[in-house]
Amino acid sequence: MARSAGCGVHIRVHAEGLWRPPPPPPPPPGGGGGGGAPPRWGRPRTFREGTTCGASPPLQPSPARGEGVLLALLLALLLAWPALADPAPVHGRALPFAAENAPDRIGPLRFAGALHVTSGDRRFGGLSAMLVDRDFRMIAVGDTGSWFQAQLVMQDDRLVGIRDLDIAPLRDGSGQPLTRGWMADAESLARLPDGRLVVGFERWHRIRAYARPGAAAEFFPAPPG
Repeated sequence: MARSAGCGVHIRVHAEGLWRPPPPPPPPPGGGGGGGAPPRWGRPRTFREGTTCGASPPLQPSPARGEGVLLALLLALLLAWPALADPAPVHGRALPFAAENAPDRIGPLRFAGALHVTSGDRRFGGLSAMLVDRDFRMIAVGDTGSWFQAQLVMQDDRLVGIRDLDIAPLRDGSGQPLTRGWMADAESLARLPDGRLVVGFERWHRIRAYARPGAAAEFFPAPPG
């Protein structure tokens, strides 16, 4: 690593399996010049190169145990990141309107299309209630204690597909995911004037408010009656 012309500190990490020192040059013909033992390929070391506004101190090796832990954590995060960031796989197949000679409009409602939706994500399914905004972004809750968000695909005012499925757990007031079963059986969904989402649960009957999908639950008083 090149030395900075100014003042500062540079840190470089040599990780076992990722870096090895180059082999020593061959001795000159006729022998000689081979004083000293060959370099040892031991445990990884971190070297801190401190540069001051004068002479630089010599490189000092630091303990390697913490480096191994740090490297393992970084690798774990890199391996897990795609699974956390990517939407769940989803496929929607458009279905025809089955009823013969039936009108496609009833009052203000117009039949825009139907989808058969499947996903390879085992959390998908059991949708109980759904909201769709003006941009055809869908938010839903399910019996399994999950939020479902996806983009409905429209073409010529017809519903033709679905993409960008995202699944997140419903959470309790402390931010912990609800245990699947009677505690997580969400059944209804509505949006308040302030933008919060209100979820009604069955089996353990209660109402909870959420600032957004995936947020911690807020207590919401049940209406009288």
